[in-house]
Amino acid sequence: GSPGYDDYDDDPNETTYAIENSKLGVSMINYLSVLHPIRFVVCTGDITHSSERSEYQRAKKILKLCLPIL
Repeated sequence: GSPGYDDYDDDPNETTYAIENSKLGVSMINYLSVLHPIRFVVCTGDITHSSERSEYQRAKKILKLCLPIL
């Protein structure tokens, strides 16, 4: 991989547009799930900015914030 690819998510204050978009997406999904039942969500890509390991770790943490589907 390229330099920085094999890093770890050790800075909770780090942000990129991909992280902010993911947070916004999770907030919208949670809001809409209160109004209408949501059975599944499809992520079509671009969940990271540069495909670094730390970005995927952060995306995983953010996506886990979605309300559980009952």
